Amino acid sequence: MLIDGFIARFPRALKPGERERAELLLQDARDMIAAEFGRAGMNLDEEIARSDWLEAVVCRVAFEMVSAVLLVGDRAGVRQYSVTAGDITESGTYSDVNGSAWGGLVLTDKHRFDLGLVQHATARGRFPGAPSWPERRLRRVRYRR
Repeated sequence: MLIDGFIARFPRALKPGERERAELLLQDARDMIAAEFGRAGMNLDEEIARSDWLEAVVCRVAFEMVSAVLLVGDRAGVRQYSVTAGDITESGTYSDVNGSAWGGLVLTDKHRFDLGLVQHATARGRFPGAPSWPERRLRRVRYRR
């Protein structure tokens, strides 16, 4: 994803120094996504060439990952905040605390789902068989006439 496209979509003007950081984070996000595809036994570039939707989703997911880091900034991991100045108090609660990991990128389960990297889990282990219903052998009763 080009940095100019990211800057055009970002909801505020970048602060000094954030452009360089955003470029690095965009590359890191792409590398993280490629690594997740590798863990699933797929090659990201080959999958993009085969799919008509995946490249747009990779760009959007990378944008979301980098945006979370830049928007949250130094408040990463904070659940609530409160500021008091004289008689005025401001407080708030963040809803997605795990969206950014202390200034680092996070690939969430929702991102994995959007990228088509859904994990199919099955039960492991040995479990006892289901108990059978106590069956009775039915005897034929012959009626005498």
